[in-house]
Amino acid sequence: MRLVTCSNSGLQVGPDGSVLAAGQATPGGLVPILTALLSEVGGRWIFSAPGLSSGEAPERPDRTAYERDVRWQPLALDQALIDEQRESITIRTLLWTFHYLHDTATAPLFSADVLRGWGAYEEVNRRFADAMAEALQGGADEVALVHDFHLMLVPGLLAARTRTRGRAGRLAYFHHIPWCEPDYFGLLPDWMIARILESLLTCDFVGFHSGRWADAFAGCVERFLPDAVVDGRRIAYRGRETVVTVAPGPIDAAVLDELSRDPKTDWWRQSLTAQAGGRRLIVRVDRMDLWKNVARGFAAYRELITRRPAIAEDYWFCAIVSMPRLVTERHREYRALCEDLARSANDACGAGRDAVTLVYPDGSGSPRNRAAAALSLASAVFVNPTFDGLNMVAKEAVVLNPDAPLLLSVNAGVYPQLAGHAVPIQPFDVSSTADALESTLFRSTLNGASEVAAAVRSETAATWLQAILHTSGG
Repeated sequence: MRLVTCSNSGLQVGPDGSVLAAGQATPGGLVPILTALLSEVGGRWIFSAPGLSSGEAPERPDRTAYERDVRWQPLALDQALIDEQRESITIRTLLWTFHYLHDTATAPLFSADVLRGWGAYEEVNRRFADAMAEALQGGADEVALVHDFHLMLVPGLLAARTRTRGRAGRLAYFHHIPWCEPDYFGLLPDWMIARILESLLTCDFVGFHSGRWADAFAGCVERFLPDAVVDGRRIAYRGRETVVTVAPGPIDAAVLDELSRDPKTDWWRQSLTAQAGGRRLIVRVDRMDLWKNVARGFAAYRELITRRPAIAEDYWFCAIVSMPRLVTERHREYRALCEDLARSANDACGAGRDAVTLVYPDGSGSPRNRAAAALSLASAVFVNPTFDGLNMVAKEAVVLNPDAPLLLSVNAGVYPQLAGHAVPIQPFDVSSTADALESTLFRSTLNGASEVAAAVRSETAATWLQAILHTSGG
């Protein structure tokens, strides 16, 4: 197999266009998955690199990578082009639609500004499609894999470019965030819906982290493309068949183990233990993304310690948080709300020390170590997103600390995988979340923790790709 893949995010690129080392390895996420895949099967990874004057950078100096014909290709994109579509389309339109984040009394609102942004979105996708077409060699063992909602038009554009010469290999798209139900997807204009769905149905495979998102996608096709024939997770459209697949993203347990043994992680364990002051830890690790539901988590804990103040003497709610890369006014308002709720919970406990703490990046350059330290110390791990494509933190918690109860939103894409081990949370119901947290703090470890941890540890990037392609081997 030869893999040609593209993504909006990628490795770090130097000012001269050279691809730098990715820094400290991470146990989960797109970058380590693609790095592992390319190291195994060879190919090319095209990713966005704003501001470069050259579209291609030298290969990284990795002997195994050279032997496998691995090439990292930063794609030069004008920052102005990225900015023109990033907030209006990828954030406010697509990201917020797929995560059910619109206040529909006023949003979304499709005007000339959105049309301009969509033109820039199409141009970004066109640049990626051109680069992909150039990188493909036309072999039967070739796989073209497109990632995420930033690039949903690439499959259709790529199919058009390769139609004249034929495509012997396979074309796949993977959606890393939720896919919403047809009624909510219908908030988008008809023309935008058609462009997205028709592009994705040029793929042989469209993959999701959860069966729930896969079925929602099939439902949208059935609703909005009357000519499509949907048979479960097989879709026939305009002479092609697309298979909708489910492939929960893996984490690299070996990297996680190494991170756990890192002296920086041990330093953070000591620091957090001192800050806890003899209390046990309830831990969450999140970006301050609007769907991560930090505010309702704090509201639930405030309700719990209001009814049982003694809990705040025994437990400290430690929230390891960071801000998203693009901060809108909604993020700033949401951060203020979360901080107000934390203060309110601390005032409610009246214990003389904080019951809830938001731990922001401190400039130490070791956020992964801090997160790993907190998860390994946790007496309970709290993961309550409103809607999440997967949620790697839940998997990391299971590997780092399998005996700690995991309170997990039923709307996290990872929930079906971990349901036998997790305490289910209804993420919009603060009172029932407080009840679940209360019962969890007074119970022993959950059954099946070691089996679930072993299953998560066994996942690899290669088996994930096989699941996307609906195969049992490469």
